[in-house]
Amino acid sequence: MRIELGIALAGQGAVDEAVEHGRRALARPRHLVSVLSRARQLDGVLVNRYPTASSVREFNEQYQRFASQALTD
Repeated sequence: MRIELGIALAGQGAVDEAVEHGRRALARPRHLVSVLSRARQLDGVLVNRYPTASSVREFNEQYQRFASQALTD
């Protein structure tokens, strides 16, 4: 749910709010596969639309760590 809200907020230009929802979702994943898939979508939207925003770069790094850890678990 948080990721979907983040995607919607990113579409409206609310970058920092979108990133915060993404961060919260990654902090407490309930359904790992679902969260990973949706987080990848949010990351793609953010990186494509706002590549220079520092919060977007930070979220991208957090997502990459999360994805790497998920693959090794």
